[in-house]
Amino acid sequence: MVSLVLGAGHEVRRTAATNESVTVAARRKGDDEWQEFTWTMARAKQAGYDSNKKYQTDPIAMLTAKAQAEACRTVAPDVLTGVAAWSREEIELEDMGERPAPPKTQPSPALAAQVAAAEQVDTATGEVQERDWYAEMEPIIEDATALRSLYSEAAKHGADADVLASIAAAGTAASKAA
Repeated sequence: MVSLVLGAGHEVRRTAATNESVTVAARRKGDDEWQEFTWTMARAKQAGYDSNKKYQTDPIAMLTAKAQAEACRTVAPDVLTGVAAWSREEIELEDMGERPAPPKTQPSPALAAQVAAAEQVDTATGEVQERDWYAEMEPIIEDATALRSLYSEAAKHGADADVLASIAAAGTAASKAA
């Protein structure tokens, strides 16, 4: 969310952070006044988020994410309309094998080759090579169905929020262009 909001010219920054509280300030492009959004451990507990163990092991990161999300949704909701184009439930349909309709197109050979290459193991070290989600997205940038599949795959493999946001934005653009 933050990368999309910053990319649109708005500003978001963390102004204070402790294990108990994080404050993020944000403002729209052209505005003089900053709005502040604070998330505390007490607020996270009240909202029921404290059952996530990350709030105990990395509270600053978790509180930062909540404060940033609130700031972005409040200051630039127009920028984020593409982020919500696919609900979590829609994406999880693929995981449960319940597709509403079969895809009209098959993934391109280039995408299939990239996926196969991305899952190769380095024979020298025995480590699985890290996937380059942006490179996988490039050849399918105009195919909303393929981007939806890539988003699902990236989410399953724990891709970071910036990668997921980029794939979602590309998917939204591809859907609108279709």
